Amino acid sequence: MPLCYPDYTNSILNLSSSLLKHYTHSEPCPTLSCLDDVLKKKYKNVVLIIYDGMGITPLTQNLHTDSFLRRHIKKTITSVFPPTTTAATTTLYSTLSPIQHGWLGWACYFKEKNQIIELFTGKDFYTQLPVDIQVGSVLKYENMCSRIEKATNNHVKTHRVFPPFQPQGVKSVPEQCQKIVDICSQQGENFILSYWTEPDHTMHIQGPTAESVKIILKEIDSEVEKMCHKLNNTLIIITADHGQIERKSTYCINEYPKLLECLKYPLSLEERAVSVFVKDGMHKQFESAFKKHLSKDFILMTKEQVLSEHLFGYGTPHPKSLDFIGDCLIIATSDKSLIQHVPGEAPQENLTGIHAGLSADEMLVPLILIEKK
Repeated sequence: MPLCYPDYTNSILNLSSSLLKHYTHSEPCPTLSCLDDVLKKKYKNVVLIIYDGMGITPLTQNLHTDSFLRRHIKKTITSVFPPTTTAATTTLYSTLSPIQHGWLGWACYFKEKNQIIELFTGKDFYTQLPVDIQVGSVLKYENMCSRIEKATNNHVKTHRVFPPFQPQGVKSVPEQCQKIVDICSQQGENFILSYWTEPDHTMHIQGPTAESVKIILKEIDSEVEKMCHKLNNTLIIITADHGQIERKSTYCINEYPKLLECLKYPLSLEERAVSVFVKDGMHKQFESAFKKHLSKDFILMTKEQVLSEHLFGYGTPHPKSLDFIGDCLIIATSDKSLIQHVPGEAPQENLTGIHAGLSADEMLVPLILIEKK
C-alpha cells in the first residue's frame, strides 16, 4: 500500500486559510490559489460543507462519474495528520495545523491527570468514566466564524449548520440543505459553516464499500444538487475531513510481551496513529520488538523525527501537542490497526471502516466548488 503524507501546501488547512484570507485579509499559511480565484468574485453567500469521511476514494467508489458532486470536483487535496475527525475538523474550524491546536487524536494522555482522555467526550478512554477536566479550556482556539465576524465588524453574518449535538441542530441531510437555503435567502453577506456525520458513521460500522454507504452518498449528492438549484449569488465549497479504508485485522500489543513490558502508559491517540510512552532504559528493546512483530504493517517514528518532518504541520507547537506525541508514534501503513487491552477497561468498538493512517484512501479528500451566479 503506497504511503500518502499530508501536503501542507495543498490540504484542508490551506482551504481554511483561503477563507480566512478572503474575509480577514490575514494569511496564516499558504492558500489554495484555485479557491482564492473563485472567492475574488465576491459572492454574497459562501457555504463550506464538511461531510465526515467523504474522501476521494469513498466518493468515487460509490458515486457515478456523472453524479453532481463528482462533476464539480475541482481538485484533490490532502487531510492533515492524522487523517481523523478530531484533528481535521479542528484544523478546518481554527485554520491551525494539528501541532498548533493540539487536538491530535481521539484519546490523548494528560500527564496532570495520569489518564488517557477522549478529547470530544471528556471521558477516560479505557474506563469510559467522566474526567474532571475541561478539554475545551485546555485546548482553546478561536473559531473561524468568530474571526470573520470580528474582522468584518459583523458585516458578514456567520452561521453554523450542524447535527443535533449543537443547539438547534439539523437531523437529516434534507434538513441541512433546506436550512442553508433559508440562510442564503437572508439579506446581507453570509458565511455558513456546515458539518454532517455521514458517511463516516455508517462506514465505521459496515465498511466503506457497503451498499448502505452508496445509498447515503446518493442522498447527499441528490440533496446538494436540489439545494444548489435554489441558490443564487452563492459559492458552495464541499470537502471532507478524511477518507476511510476497511480494516482487515487488528494487532493487540498484549500479545507481544516484549513490547508490552516497555510501555510506561497505555497506548493513546488513534488505533492507526498510536502514541507510545516508553519506560526509561527500554527504548532499544522496544525498537527491536517493534521491528520483529509490527514493522510489516506499521512504521515507527521517534518524537524528534515527527517534529523535524512536520508530520502534524508547521507553526509553534501547542504545549499539549508535545505531551500527546509521547516518545514515538506507531503509524499504520497497511489495513491493520493496533490496540491494547487494559484491566478494567470498557469494551472497545470493533469498527469495520477505519482511518488515521498513511494510506491515500484515508488521506485524500475532494475540493468541490459549485458557483451559483
